[in-house]
Amino acid sequence: MNRTALLALLLPAVAACSYGPVVDQSGLRSAVVTPNEQTIGLAYQVLRYRPAEGVAAFPDGGVPHYLDDRIVIAVVPVAGGAPRVLQRLSNAGVSGSGSVTLRTYDADPDHLLVLFSEQSSTAAPSRLRLWRLAVADGQVTPYPDLAADLRAKARRLGSKEFGDVRVIDPDGTLLIGAEGPAGDELWIRSAAGEYRLVDPLKHFYGIRDAELYYWSGDEARLTNWRTGQVRVIARYDPAIRQTSTVIPRDPTVTAVEAAPARHSSVAWEGGDIRLTGLDGTARHVPVDLDKLRR
Repeated sequence: MNRTALLALLLPAVAACSYGPVVDQSGLRSAVVTPNEQTIGLAYQVLRYRPAEGVAAFPDGGVPHYLDDRIVIAVVPVAGGAPRVLQRLSNAGVSGSGSVTLRTYDADPDHLLVLFSEQSSTAAPSRLRLWRLAVADGQVTPYPDLAADLRAKARRLGSKEFGDVRVIDPDGTLLIGAEGPAGDELWIRSAAGEYRLVDPLKHFYGIRDAELYYWSGDEARLTNWRTGQVRVIARYDPAIRQTSTVIPRDPTVTAVEAAPARHSSVAWEGGDIRLTGLDGTARHVPVDLDKLRR
């Protein structure tokens, strides 16, 4: 077969191994209102790719050709306007696998907690990274690999009853839910990086100042996470199936069991961002999202 004939056979096959028109799946991935009710934190993903077509899509759809895969974290006043960028992240792992969630906590009002999940390769599991991001200037304060730290203690990050983590102090101290050999547990990770088991956990009610209110075993307890002091509020006797109150009308219990603190909430659909205030009224927040695509 001469060269011309060979090229005539190969060119259609090469052309078939192509990519289609650009698909743009950019958009908001997370949004939160800061505790002072003045600012909205936004996580925007720029995600553009060309899907595989022809032979390149055989047999399971193929691998898209990614043009953009990055995340921008910004803040904007609740009144709306141009967002102020705090951080830009590029996905250095498997394209399209990154995801981001923002959280805020009353105990740490000057920071966003960023939870970023990424997959370094198709052979590796997803890995969760966490850091605190200062609202004022974008300063990053990273946490270590919490899941790896807990695995070293024969624990798994995350509790069905509590969840994963909460920031409980302006210094970055974490309250952590974990699954231990005997079930759910509460842990403290101090700002200095020290881990301390609080208690096995049956039910978590809440936190007020430095006191944690929860059931552990057959006791309802208040534990001061700073000092370790414990007050037993109630006990359950499984023999007679009866709960007895040890300390009635405890002020921390009363505060936690009262209506929880209310905050505004933010939701979005496409580029339409809506803020629901403390009075239940929802309104549109005008935000220049195009600035986050640049």
